[in-house]
Amino acid sequence: MPRGGFRENAGRKSEWASGKTFAETKPIRVPRKHSDLLLLIAHRLDAGEILDLDTESLQDENQQLKEQVSRLEDELDQATKTKPVQLSLLSSQLPLSKFDLEKLRDKSLLQHIEAGQQSLIYRNAKKAFNYFIKTLLEN
Repeated sequence: MPRGGFRENAGRKSEWASGKTFAETKPIRVPRKHSDLLLLIAHRLDAGEILDLDTESLQDENQQLKEQVSRLEDELDQATKTKPVQLSLLSSQLPLSKFDLEKLRDKSLLQHIEAGQQSLIYRNAKKAFNYFIKTLLEN
């Protein structure tokens, strides 16, 4: 019985999603702390996922969010200038203190903003809420 040589389907199966063996590979040196992340990215690319590694797209998204927050703040300013009587009536009907409103703000933000407390979206929404609470309590 012959031993060795090429045998069809012999050996360990590929860990890569495509199952391909790549004829051309290149060893690279990367910092150890980044190696697992880079391997994960390589596996995701091999599986056919399209990754957006362009940071400009994130900057564009941040700019759009800033513009949206700015537009909402302007709308709130216009609403308080044109309808101050309604806001004062609303505040007189609310039995809530500033502490209660801030507690409600925090609960609402945690429930509806998934990006996390350190995100720009969360901070901007919190600023808008703070402005609303301040305006509501002043009237």
